[in-house]
Amino acid sequence: MNHRLALRLVAALLPAAALLPGAAHAEKVVTEDAVGDVLQADLASELDEPVWVPAPDEVSTDIVRTVAAYGDTRLTVTVHFRDLLNTRYQETYLKILTPNGSYILGAAREPGTRVDVAIMRGRVGELECRGLRAKFDGGADTISVSVPASCLDEARWVRLGVGATGFDIPEGEMPETVPFFGDDGHRDAIGDTSIGKGPKVRRD
Repeated sequence: MNHRLALRLVAALLPAAALLPGAAHAEKVVTEDAVGDVLQADLASELDEPVWVPAPDEVSTDIVRTVAAYGDTRLTVTVHFRDLLNTRYQETYLKILTPNGSYILGAAREPGTRVDVAIMRGRVGELECRGLRAKFDGGADTISVSVPASCLDEARWVRLGVGATGFDIPEGEMPETVPFFGDDGHRDAIGDTSIGKGPKVRRD
């Protein structure tokens, strides 16, 4: 799936590992999420609204911890999963709230270790953000992203909504059902128009 298409999908739904370099001397905020709170829907369903049911055995989209630090030059966020598999499509997404407005970041990964990352401001469109980075670490079960402060208009603080989705990409014709998994990193429910939010992370 094209990561820009995935980012638009996330936007529609919304409306202690090493950090990436650049967060030295920054305030660090750690938030914990319940284990086993993943929900499942059917991606092939023709219903207007998804029907979510518990999927406690799903591990690769199960967020357990988020570590965020906002330094002088960049925001870094590391999302920890229960067991991050590399055999399915997975996207980690952030809603970044600032005093200057909101941003949506999507870090999408098809089977493998490469992560495609993009950021957009509100729903206007994708931003050109040099220095935007993302990293998959299967050994640590983490996805890390690093955003230059300049791409956030040098905001004084941020608040983060964190989520993850995943599904197995079907081969050939679309099967009758396609399990689609999702987890909100700050609460045990998934909202079609909202996402849970952590505390403010202030720029050092």
